[in-house]
Amino acid sequence: MSPSEPARLPDSPFHTIAPVLGEPGPSANPGPSGRTLRLAALVLGVVAALIVAAGLITRAEENARLRDWTEAQAVPTVAVTKPGDAGDAATLSLPGRLEAYIRAPIYARVSGYLKSWKYDIGAPVKSGQLLAEIDAPDLDQQLAQAEADLSTADANLTLATTTAQTSSPRSASGTPMTATWPTSGCRISTSSTSRGYTL
Repeated sequence: MSPSEPARLPDSPFHTIAPVLGEPGPSANPGPSGRTLRLAALVLGVVAALIVAAGLITRAEENARLRDWTEAQAVPTVAVTKPGDAGDAATLSLPGRLEAYIRAPIYARVSGYLKSWKYDIGAPVKSGQLLAEIDAPDLDQQLAQAEADLSTADANLTLATTTAQTSSPRSASGTPMTATWPTSGCRISTSSTSRGYTL
């Protein structure tokens, strides 16, 4: 037996035994060369670059489609129709209330009882119009008392003037003499009051 031939076993179905490590056998595969490995690496790199480029292109196209769809959805779509007579269509009547945007509180100048009412709530009015008349018995009584006091003061003034003229010293010819009479310093004031009360 030569050292390059494998050893044989008599009872073994295999005719040859694998060579011992380190010894090259007749069927040993030498493996790929460096040039083949570089070529395979280059092919794999190109395939990977193509896959990445295809993914980026697809993503850019999807983004462009999404942007176009978003812009199309952002434009409001309005359905327009011409108004016309409904004809015999059923109508829906609902209760409602109309309120003023600005309220103007109105107060009477005097307190009393409402004598007459000229305008209803919500009626259009202008500035200075008479809305209602108020009957104020307390104020009427005060006015009557003031008028009576005024009449009394007028009567007292007339009496004092007449008394002063008749009791003044006269000359021989009958003309009143100039004399100084003491005055009591009274003062009479009058006031005019109207009886028409307005709101």
